[in-house]
Amino acid sequence: MVKQIKRPRKQKKGGTKSKQKTETNKAVTHRVSSTTEWPVKVSADKSYAVFQVGKEKFCIDLDLIHEIISTFSIHSAPHLPEVFSGVINLRGESMPAVDLYKLLHEEKKTEGTRTCLVVSIGSSRIGFLVDSDVEMVTAKHGSLHPLPDCYNEEESELLDGIFWMGDEFVGILRPHEVVRVIAKWGEGDEKS
Repeated sequence: MVKQIKRPRKQKKGGTKSKQKTETNKAVTHRVSSTTEWPVKVSADKSYAVFQVGKEKFCIDLDLIHEIISTFSIHSAPHLPEVFSGVINLRGESMPAVDLYKLLHEEKKTEGTRTCLVVSIGSSRIGFLVDSDVEMVTAKHGSLHPLPDCYNEEESELLDGIFWMGDEFVGILRPHEVVRVIAKWGEGDEKS
């Protein structure tokens, strides 16, 4: 869904402030950015999968999730970047499994539920391992906000913004960027 957002056009030097024009940005999508007006209005039907990684909560756009599995075995595979736990055999298809606690530098839970979110990235699937059951929520249960400036560059690449649910702070993950960052790390390992 493409959302049109009106915002003031930047003034050129020497322009008059009283004649502030607005323009429509037709390329703005649900993606959160610093140029978007806040809080972002999205369809109340927009759904997110909310889960825990370590002590923190995150979510992913439900449209990107192919399936959620709770019974799976992880098999080790050589030469995978550190953030991978191995591969999962999903009905005869080998799928890499990323441990989000490693990627997001969170403390690993020693006990409890482990769930795998199977995310579709183009024609590929990748498993994201999380530390809790998954709760499905719609946008009407919270509001979207920009990522605060306290995040470093690496975290900013992986997060789209913040989803406030009541008094809970939930980071919105960008699965496509997660895969891009992992690929970039892999390229660095190959060059060493």
